[in-house]
Amino acid sequence: SDVAHAWQVQADAGGGGWQGRAQLHQKQEGALRLDADLQLRDVNVAELVAAFGRNPALEGRAHGRTTLQAQGESPGELLRSLRTRTEFRVAPATLLRFDLARTVRTLGQERAGRTVLDELQGTLQTEATGDGTRLRYRDLQARSGVLTAQGQLQVFNRRLQGRLAIDLVDGVVGVPLQLGGSLDSPQL
Repeated sequence: SDVAHAWQVQADAGGGGWQGRAQLHQKQEGALRLDADLQLRDVNVAELVAAFGRNPALEGRAHGRTTLQAQGESPGELLRSLRTRTEFRVAPATLLRFDLARTVRTLGQERAGRTVLDELQGTLQTEATGDGTRLRYRDLQARSGVLTAQGQLQVFNRRLQGRLAIDLVDGVVGVPLQLGGSLDSPQL
């Protein structure tokens, strides 16, 4: 018969953390399956990213829910098959490297600065691969007093690929922006 182990999880990160329940199932033939359902509360995004030695692109405190799944014949295989899905909301949020309104108004000629947002929300999916972890940001939605934006972004091996559509409150509608480059040198 299958053996199941369950435990409460509390992971502190960025002044907040994840809390919830995880289960490890072991089939009779030895296969392992890990599942977790965790609440994300009050995580300082910039602090979390900086803890991994990276320059943050976003400031704000995240809330949401993370589900995690992995399966394999060994703990190593569990790690290599790890997939997560996080539905998140950061309110308020600040994009640290781009002024999106300036970018739209100058047709991409000027983009340096910050974008202060009332809210940023979306879904982050991570997938372990043999070549690294793929991050997919889907259904991104942002709003502030001067703009709304929606789009998606993928990060893989520190390379960026994505699209945004920006509407400015003063009447510029549906301006498409492409994201590219790398995490160290993003291009918009």
